[in-house]
Amino acid sequence: MFQSEKQSFIFDSVYLAPEEQIGLHQQSTWEVCHVIVGSGMRLIGDRTEPFQSGEVVMVPPNIPHCWYFNNHVTGSQGRIANTAVMFGTDFLNNCSLAFPELGECISQLKDKRDAVKFNREKSVAIASILEEMRDLSAAERVALMIRLLLLV
Repeated sequence: MFQSEKQSFIFDSVYLAPEEQIGLHQQSTWEVCHVIVGSGMRLIGDRTEPFQSGEVVMVPPNIPHCWYFNNHVTGSQGRIANTAVMFGTDFLNNCSLAFPELGECISQLKDKRDAVKFNREKSVAIASILEEMRDLSAAERVALMIRLLLLV
């Protein structure tokens, strides 16, 4: 989808009005998403549940998903905020080849078929990595991506 000779995964940080959030969609990549500001209802596959600021969720490939944000739970400028990283199975396979030490954790990740909502401790750790990625170049994010894989 997005892999090129310059990018093996995508980092995205958004700060927008609740109604501007992307609607129901699915992609062929994994997605790890951290809601920084906002709350509402999250739809993943056939499950709908409430969400709030601070939550981190991982969605495997090809599962329809969407976050419906409340208009009244926003930052001071009426906006929601979230960060996400998307990566494909090719990225995971390449990491396993380049770094055999990651083989077991990547194999466990690839076995996941349902979305994962991380507990508070893991959410804080993952959110910290995503926050750190925000101000880095694509090349500098690679090391943090390896750290992220070890957590998810």
